[in-house]
Amino acid sequence: MAAGQEGSDRGGSVDLDVEIGDCVRLGGTMDDATIAEAACGSVESNYKVVAKAKETEQCPSDVDQWYSESILGNELGVLCLDVDWVLGECMSVPESDNDEPQRVDCGDQDASDVYRVAEIVEGATGIEPCSEGGFIYDERRFTVCLETVRA
Repeated sequence: MAAGQEGSDRGGSVDLDVEIGDCVRLGGTMDDATIAEAACGSVESNYKVVAKAKETEQCPSDVDQWYSESILGNELGVLCLDVDWVLGECMSVPESDNDEPQRVDCGDQDASDVYRVAEIVEGATGIEPCSEGGFIYDERRFTVCLETVRA
């Protein structure tokens, strides 16, 4: 993603040593999440760290996901995450909130809900710049336009 879409480090800490702009592989469930550092744009990466915070409420309101660590219900730190969108690359973005996005080969016939990143429009707060649709990040003022490869 372009600079300017990344947030700030508002404190807090998690066991995984990553910085804003690094990418991760998030999986598991809300109660038993797994996370590991991954090379941005790689098949292992599904999210990019866009901000760090002490509490989830400190993440930008339009992030795709967050990962937090807590003890006895008290948050120790939070990673604020966006899908690791790469221009021209494909992601399988499931309709279900229970499944995480996965980077896939655009020609993979076995993958479903596959979308190619057609454009990342800075300054946009709506879907208007996109011909087929996409993801709107209104607080941080950008839109990721997607093309359907396979529904």
